[in-house]
Amino acid sequence: MVSALQMYAIHRSLCHVSAGALTLLVLIITSGYAIVKGSIPGWWIWAYWISPFAYALRSVVINDLRAPSWGAPANPANPTGLTVGQQSLQSFDFFTERYW
Repeated sequence: MVSALQMYAIHRSLCHVSAGALTLLVLIITSGYAIVKGSIPGWWIWAYWISPFAYALRSVVINDLRAPSWGAPANPANPTGLTVGQQSLQSFDFFTERYW
C-alpha cells in the first residue's frame, strides 16, 4: 500500500512539474513564433518581453533577414523601398533594425 507520505511527495512533485510546464508553454507561445507580437493581448505582452525564447528568436531572425542575401528590393519597380528581408520582418511584426 502507498503511504500518505508517499502520496504527498508524488502530488507535490506533480504540482511543480505542472507549474513549470505551464510557464514554459506560456513563454514559448508568446515568443513571437506561434503568435506574432501584434496579436498578443495587452495583458499577456509582459510574457513576450520576459521570454528568453522571444529574445533568441528575434536575434536569429533579425540577423538572418538583415543579411545581404535578403537585400534585394521587395518591389523591383521601387528599388529604394524595403528589401525582401525588411518586408518579411515587418510581415511577422519583428523589428527591422539590428538594434531593438
